[in-house]
Amino acid sequence: DGFVFFRPRDIVSGDFYWIDEVNGLKILVVADCTGHGIPGAFMSMVGDALLDQIISEKGTTSPKDILTAMHRGVRQILRQDETANQDGMDISIVCIDEVNQKLTFAGAKSRGLLVKTGNEPQILRGDKHSIGGKQRDITPIFTEMELPYSKDTCLFLFSDGYPDQFGGKGNKKISYKTMTNLLTQDNTASMADRKAVLENHLDDWMQEGKESQIDDILVIGIQLA
Repeated sequence: DGFVFFRPRDIVSGDFYWIDEVNGLKILVVADCTGHGIPGAFMSMVGDALLDQIISEKGTTSPKDILTAMHRGVRQILRQDETANQDGMDISIVCIDEVNQKLTFAGAKSRGLLVKTGNEPQILRGDKHSIGGKQRDITPIFTEMELPYSKDTCLFLFSDGYPDQFGGKGNKKISYKTMTNLLTQDNTASMADRKAVLENHLDDWMQEGKESQIDDILVIGIQLA
């Protein structure tokens, strides 16, 4: 069971998601590229092509190794050693091993959320570096965390578009805390119902604050098997 809540700000998007299975392992990626619209979509195409190459073709499944290769690939493609270009992306990557019921997470300036029935939500925190961009002299060191899971566990990955959306009576951001509460207020709810809760809250929030959408929005939720 799962859902994809994807609402680009413009016709094309700087947020994208990517999924594949390599050597029996499922790889799930959520990325938020610099910009939105056409510039963001161009970076999405760069990111998608690099993930195809690094994971699908070369068989890399370690999330931290994927991030390192992505960083080097973005800098090379955009010639960032030679130009003033500072475009990049924030990424969350999860490798799911269903046979051994464990997942491995790594993030570049991003986070995820793991929810097990009866337990407090667990925030999966990525490293503080982005992919590409300003890190010119050294390749940042990415770390990963490995976690066991059971079949009553849900995983959520997202860009910052949803929690950063302005609206409401005080014209404030929705916030990560509110988004987490919306996703976990009923841990028996289906993924379709959780998606509907997110959509309805976002629409009401923007309407109440008379705000338009400020960024691309992407939230993915899956029931782990």
